[in-house]
Amino acid sequence: DVSPAQLAYGYAAMGAALRQVGAPLVYSCSWAAYLGDNESAKPFDQMAAAGCQLWRNWRDVQCSWHSVGDIIEHWGAHTAALQAAAGPGRWNDPDMLMVGALDGRGAPCLTPAQERTQMAIWALVAAPLLMGNDARNVSAAARAVLLNPRAIAVSQDTM
Repeated sequence: DVSPAQLAYGYAAMGAALRQVGAPLVYSCSWAAYLGDNESAKPFDQMAAAGCQLWRNWRDVQCSWHSVGDIIEHWGAHTAALQAAAGPGRWNDPDMLMVGALDGRGAPCLTPAQERTQMAIWALVAAPLLMGNDARNVSAAARAVLLNPRAIAVSQDTM
């Protein structure tokens, strides 16, 4: 186990090292995911000061609607804290999009309706739209969800 103090030290040290690179980088931190379920108790300002620009908040997404739904429910329960933590250059990260992802047998992780729902929720919360799939095997329907210009416009809105 790693203590909150060790997380603060390690992520700040890495942030300082990345700033020395001198190139435009985005620093994604998993710091918040290690601090439990209570989003209002997480040190988002301290994470930003350490150089983190986006942070994984909670559990890893798995190849199932149950997993995606649990993340959506968690976000719903902690909307106020997560909304306050986000802003220009600061993003909460509920984990990857399972849109177009396949399980070990080659079956889609989500139904088409579930894929559209996940894309819509991730867009609404301005989450990083990171694909958790093998892009070589994405169906045309999943590709249409991932490239939906209206969902992307919502995600990229600066409000």
